[in-house]
Amino acid sequence: MNGRPLRKALPAVPGWHDLDSDVPASRSTSNQSTGLPLPPIITRRPAHPMFFAVSVVDSRGRVVAASIIDTLGWRPGHVVAFAVSEEQVVTVQRPLGTATPRSLRGTIRRSGRLILPATLRHRAGINQGNRLLLAANETSQLLQIYPALVLAAILQGHHDVNWRAR
Repeated sequence: MNGRPLRKALPAVPGWHDLDSDVPASRSTSNQSTGLPLPPIITRRPAHPMFFAVSVVDSRGRVVAASIIDTLGWRPGHVVAFAVSEEQVVTVQRPLGTATPRSLRGTIRRSGRLILPATLRHRAGINQGNRLLLAANETSQLLQIYPALVLAAILQGHHDVNWRAR
């Protein structure tokens, strides 16, 4: 185009100063915009970087998670332990010992798949065809799996939005 980086050509957006140190804070927090009003942008950053993927559960409980597994540095053959919270969020981690029951342990497959044990799927209400949000925290070496129903509850509780059709 004109040889300038794209971000320099864009108008200032509130909160961008947190994301791009090249934009002065005074320019990015100006509310004297003549365009459409924008909602406030969340500038609070998580304490640790998070990585996300979406996957679907097949009939045998397999979940494709290759990109997330690679991000965590887990390799085929690594043993993982599964746990389910009261909120039906599944946590996956490399076990420190053998305290995890065999029914809640698994192995990373060569194809980059995790197999969610049947016991775990039943406890978390996960069925064939369900979409799952995979959220990995590289620092703590944890993978959390959120079923769609859990995400819907989180979103409805987080926003003061009337989700009914008008």
